[in-house]
Amino acid sequence: MTTLQALYDRVPRLDTTNHRITSPPTDRYNCVAWVRQEVDQWWEPGFQWPPDLDVPDEQDLDAYIKLFERWGYKRCDSPCYEPGYLKIALYEREGEFFHVAKQLRDATWSSKIGVLHDLKHCDLAILEGSPSLQLATAAVFMRRVDDGMDFALEEGRLLLP
Repeated sequence: MTTLQALYDRVPRLDTTNHRITSPPTDRYNCVAWVRQEVDQWWEPGFQWPPDLDVPDEQDLDAYIKLFERWGYKRCDSPCYEPGYLKIALYEREGEFFHVAKQLRDATWSSKIGVLHDLKHCDLAILEGSPSLQLATAAVFMRRVDDGMDFALEEGRLLLP
């Protein structure tokens, strides 16, 4: 199976009109690291995690919220684009964290899909209901002041064979 087929199997709502792949697959970083453009980290309890941040369970949503708060994010009510802010959306189900996507300045979203590709997607619903996310939904939204971060990585135009 090709890695592209693995991506489309993991996220069945992807089609040719609602996303653009922006990187090759890699296991060097995950969606949490992608929020900060750390392409050489895998943020996960028990692997890479602040030692003073309590984690009752490796998928505990509150632990991830606290991590993002340390990185300057605060909870907000909506995923709608707000000029001057960078937003993230945490996908959860029954208090468990499954994924985080970050919003770009054009109001689209960017995600790292496990060990597969990064992609730019039109909206958050495209990832919802994915078997790989255990049917989690984008339910927690956070924002921080836009510091002018360069989104060249997220806007990449990877050419695939």
